[in-house]
Amino acid sequence: MPGGILGFLGGAAVGGAVAWFAFQDDKGAPTCTSNLLPCAAFIAGFGIGGAVLGAYIGGGERREEVPLNRLFVSVGPQRDGRFGLGMSGRF
Repeated sequence: MPGGILGFLGGAAVGGAVAWFAFQDDKGAPTCTSNLLPCAAFIAGFGIGGAVLGAYIGGGERREEVPLNRLFVSVGPQRDGRFGLGMSGRF
């Protein structure tokens, strides 16, 4: 079940990043060090969700190699002044 393990690790990393930016004080400083329970809930929730998704995707018997010319990454400025990263693929 390596798909579930990888999914958990990826989901926990995303949950940690979301929690880091979601829980900030009035000055914009992260409060995860003092507000540990909500941050841990985000990390655990995203980790469990990632594990389920990873186990589902990795559990299939059918494997197909995807050529790199079908994967696309785009980086650029957004309308609101922030920077964006996008990824897509064709199957």
